[in-house]
Amino acid sequence: MITPKMKNKKKIKIGFFINALHTTGGAERVMTILANKLIENYEVIIFTQSRGDSYYKLNESVKQIHLIEEINPSLNTGESFKTNLKIIKNLKLQTANTNIDILISFMTKANIIAVICGLLNNIPVLISERNNPLKQKINPFWNILRFLIYPFAKKIIVQTKDIKEYFHGKVPRKNLKILPNPISPEFASTTQKVIEKDNIILNVGSLTEQKSQETLLKAFYLAAPINWKLLIAGEGHLKTKLLNLSQELGIEEKVIFLGKTKEIASIYSKSKIFAFSSVYEGFPNALIEAMYFGLACVSTNCPTGPSELIEDGVNGFLVPMNDEEKLAQKLRELVNSKEMRVDFGKKAKLAVQTYSANQVVLEWEGLINEVLER
Repeated sequence: MITPKMKNKKKIKIGFFINALHTTGGAERVMTILANKLIENYEVIIFTQSRGDSYYKLNESVKQIHLIEEINPSLNTGESFKTNLKIIKNLKLQTANTNIDILISFMTKANIIAVICGLLNNIPVLISERNNPLKQKINPFWNILRFLIYPFAKKIIVQTKDIKEYFHGKVPRKNLKILPNPISPEFASTTQKVIEKDNIILNVGSLTEQKSQETLLKAFYLAAPINWKLLIAGEGHLKTKLLNLSQELGIEEKVIFLGKTKEIASIYSKSKIFAFSSVYEGFPNALIEAMYFGLACVSTNCPTGPSELIEDGVNGFLVPMNDEEKLAQKLRELVNSKEMRVDFGKKAKLAVQTYSANQVVLEWEGLINEVLER
């Protein structure tokens, strides 16, 4: 979306800043989707703290600049301070040297650094919280900085009404904006193919306390579906614990830990049920994707996101958090009813059409133009 004022002028330069792109999180996926679409009308540069190729496919016209060769774990507060100071100095230098018109950052620490650099270089900054600040654990020092620094951002992008409400009173209300996560346009071609589905219950997410796959494993054990498998796609520090739990429950032959995979689109396509067991979310990319692929979904009613996507009993199921018995009950209902799975899947697909990449990127463009014209 190019406004009349932009005609016959040099392309606007958009800078993105994130910790890294080589990891598989939702923030990294969303940033690559935005960069790949915005490069059609803008120049786009992505700044990362350290070197690393993007895990998700990135348009070759999008430039990548890393600020530090390698970041090692800090042994103490002094080392951490020096590292972050170096990142601030280098981001300030690089955004100035590349003549960035606007800087967009994802994740709390990156947001704080980006706003500081924006103030130093007189560059407008849009920051995006990607998780639930009410639940996400963060170092107290960074939490204090968040509320000291965030008010200086031009816009603060969040994904849900509840998270927007959290920031009321902490930052200017006019600076808050809800923008949903886009669905990867790469998925479109896969959903159009006719793929024979298998008896698969799928979970996608990092193997962490937040995603609570322990609850899912126990629910799968209780549901005891015959000739069904549970696939869990993701990596994380709880992998060994979860593997051990599957063995203790005697379901290790029915549970497959896929790790991180670039074949996630085909896995969505082959699966029949999506089970989401999180205890909190920012806005759940994996759940949106599963609904887009027409899977019958059962999700915990965690803050925030699932209840804005799923109408319980209409296009999916919502269950209480950490309740393996209720989750098992809903899994059994879906396993035993093809008619319900098909009905939920069709309605789920319709419910997430507004999250198409084209629609979401148009909203981002409108916000970028609004800030720059101001």
